[in-house]
Amino acid sequence: MAERNDSGADFIDLDLIATSYRSLTDPTAFDEMIEAWNRKLAIVECEPDWTENGLGRELFDHLTKLSTLAESAATIAEDPVRQIVEASEVATMVQSPEGRVVAMNDAAVAFFGPISGAIDSLRWLDPSSAADLTAVRRSAAKKGNRQRAILRHVETKVPATPLIEACVVRPPGTDAGFVTIRSLALPWSAAVGDALSEAFSLTEAELDVLRLFYASRDLERIASARGVSLKTVRTQFKTILLKTEARNQATLLHLVAVLCARVSADATGTEMGWSDPFGTEQFITRSNGKRLAYSTIGPRDAQPLLWVHGPAFNGIPPQELIDRLVEAGMHIILPCRPGYGNSEADSRLKVEEDQASALSELAIALNLEKCVAVGTTCSAQALHLARDRTPEQIGTIVAISFCWQATREEVERLPVMHRTMYNLAPRAPSILRSICSVGFRIIRRAGPDWYVQRAHSYSDANMICLRNPETQALLRSDCRMMLAQGVEGFMADLLLSYANTSGPLLRSVSPTMWLMGSLDQHLRVDEAQSFCTRYPGVTLKLVPDCSELMVYQRPDLVADAILEAAG
Repeated sequence: MAERNDSGADFIDLDLIATSYRSLTDPTAFDEMIEAWNRKLAIVECEPDWTENGLGRELFDHLTKLSTLAESAATIAEDPVRQIVEASEVATMVQSPEGRVVAMNDAAVAFFGPISGAIDSLRWLDPSSAADLTAVRRSAAKKGNRQRAILRHVETKVPATPLIEACVVRPPGTDAGFVTIRSLALPWSAAVGDALSEAFSLTEAELDVLRLFYASRDLERIASARGVSLKTVRTQFKTILLKTEARNQATLLHLVAVLCARVSADATGTEMGWSDPFGTEQFITRSNGKRLAYSTIGPRDAQPLLWVHGPAFNGIPPQELIDRLVEAGMHIILPCRPGYGNSEADSRLKVEEDQASALSELAIALNLEKCVAVGTTCSAQALHLARDRTPEQIGTIVAISFCWQATREEVERLPVMHRTMYNLAPRAPSILRSICSVGFRIIRRAGPDWYVQRAHSYSDANMICLRNPETQALLRSDCRMMLAQGVEGFMADLLLSYANTSGPLLRSVSPTMWLMGSLDQHLRVDEAQSFCTRYPGVTLKLVPDCSELMVYQRPDLVADAILEAAG
């Protein structure tokens, strides 16, 4: 064991090693690891030339091994929402009360149609079941008491129109309500029959009636298939209800479906993949050979608007904001920046060069002319650098929240988690990679909510916003977009925050509208006003009662600002 010195640095190193390895299996240790790094940085930050090379060899070796373990070791999903869809091999999805798809399995994509992150159009739902689903959604939002409903699928080309169960679910540790929607077309097997016979003392004839009812939901068809009278089948069915203590047909179907699910469930966890929630994903191949993905919303002949996501938020605008912009005659273009979703990063380039060139090449490929662009935090910096390259393609920029080159004073005001990450980014990238690898492993295991809480739950305004199931659904989708290519996109955004945009701001002839929430703890109004004085092309617009999550908190005011910028 290392000898203790006056600074206590050796004991901090031991704490760093211990909490780092514990974080691989215990998510609560991650916060302790960050606290230890914060103490470590407080010691070394007085050395202006400090880099990760100044660490002791033992500590550096341990952290290198940690990164390898975090990226290679298998993970088992513990996210309660994700587990709902992964525990079933039938079509299952989870939605917010507003109908935003939070999670779904592959079978659900084919059976229902929408993709995670999108608003469900309900094309799969038979109109006769619309009122039932609405009642369950209201209960999820605590505005009703209908906890479960049996719905009908609109598909009529298969025998026995498929039935669907919708029920309210409230994951542990949260008051948020969601709606689980799953197909009841679960496979009946001999094991299911054995279990029902043993549990409820059903006869062979009763089991056969129940099996046929589960397949067809039609007593007359059952009578015909068994060669008996309808009266006989009805008598047997009443006996089945009495033995199973099922109140009605719907309760009986739910009982059998749950049993089938337990018999046939595939309980292994899977990685959280990313799919374009709008179903419009397209690609361009950049001059460096890398692929850039983008999606679109709204009529193609409408006025284009470039919407560029931030670091795992604002990837999908709230539906209210989308509707306002489309109704106002806008065609929204939503690129995945390099390292996110299905867009490839170019490790040969500096981060700011890779991000700016990607946006510039997209603007050229789409023949944009003085297009209004919206960027959140560091993505606004990328937009300013891109506009400097292609001023004829990118025009007015609407910048949301912390959007300029990070200063030491601004970083020191951030919460511990954020401050530690930002301080490590420019001087200790290998260490940052180890920490991020552990963090991403935890997200895959514990679910996106673990990340969302640590990224945004440091203020009362944010906590209120995060309790909204619709916001949770959007941020979950954005988190999957971040996870798609590992730690590259997240680390790039931390480095991008240090990009110098002074020259582009001074040279630009197109204006920038800076939206700052009055409750945004990243910024101070006096400093923002001073910044605008230095850069006359930047106009500050305060958004009342909002933080950096203003897009979710007041989509109406953000839409107003964008439309104002668009003239």
